[in-house]
Amino acid sequence: MVSISSSNTTVFVGYSHKDRRYLERLQVHLTDLERQGMVDLWSDTKIVPGTKWREEIKRAIESATIGVLLISADFLASKFVAEDEVPPLLMAAKTKGTVILPVILSPCGFEFSPLSHFQAINDPSKPLSRMSSHKKEELWSKVAKSIREAIDPSKFSRGDFSHRAESTPQNGDVPLFHVSYGPLPSKATVRTHKQFILLEARSGGITFYMLDIVKEVLEDLDHISQMLKKGDDWGGQEFLMFRGAWFDAKHGGVILFIDLLHDASTQPTLTEDDIRESFHDGLGWYGNQGISVVPRIIKVDTYSDSFFTTDNEYYIGFPWFERTFS
Repeated sequence: MVSISSSNTTVFVGYSHKDRRYLERLQVHLTDLERQGMVDLWSDTKIVPGTKWREEIKRAIESATIGVLLISADFLASKFVAEDEVPPLLMAAKTKGTVILPVILSPCGFEFSPLSHFQAINDPSKPLSRMSSHKKEELWSKVAKSIREAIDPSKFSRGDFSHRAESTPQNGDVPLFHVSYGPLPSKATVRTHKQFILLEARSGGITFYMLDIVKEVLEDLDHISQMLKKGDDWGGQEFLMFRGAWFDAKHGGVILFIDLLHDASTQPTLTEDDIRESFHDGLGWYGNQGISVVPRIIKVDTYSDSFFTTDNEYYIGFPWFERTFS
């Protein structure tokens, strides 16, 4: 029997044996993660001759925190994959938040499969087989990065974000970008020093890819906020608040909820149309997704010390507010 470590994150790799060469390249890129003890990479190559291979695969799927699926026409055509691997992986994603990371190897019907609910590492129209050698290596590196972030989504590797947020934490114990998950994998919250963001996915779980989009929006929000009135100790301030995001991975859509809060003593710098244009150019900036922006301009009393932007009242009217806070 193959032992599966309980201390490490088990990464299950599903693939067609006709795509074995892709598995071998993935294993190379994940060797460092294994060496550091961060993951226990499992594929059917670990099955010892003489063992009950179906039971070993079943156990591996049940133990997996992350599933990397190497998608091709051969993978989708496999009866065993369709009946014995995909259904339990889908159930694990739904019930315990197993992260599913599809990698599109070659042209296939991925968008028509049940796995299309999960955001692929690469665009299905740009499969690995059509990439140059350099681009292929970049993609495998992206898979490794995605696994790192899926292990702990609150630890992002890109170093330019921390200084774009607040320079000094209000509480040394509170990270700049903290992700909290609720009982359902499709919902999460992100907290930074001045933002509290509700996230919901139409299907599946909140993935590293979605969190990366949140990160990009926050960077833009920080840049745009430089145009707003700073006010003084007596008020006259403006704040841009990123309230929430709703993700439709199947259709490649994201809805952003952005508020401009301004002091009652001053006129807002931005209109609702300004906010829409600032976060959406019609070309799908964030992760090549179709972006819709729902802006609100809210008059508040920034003279009051009791005013803050995470009060529940500001989230009333969001599609998932009652389900998140009830």
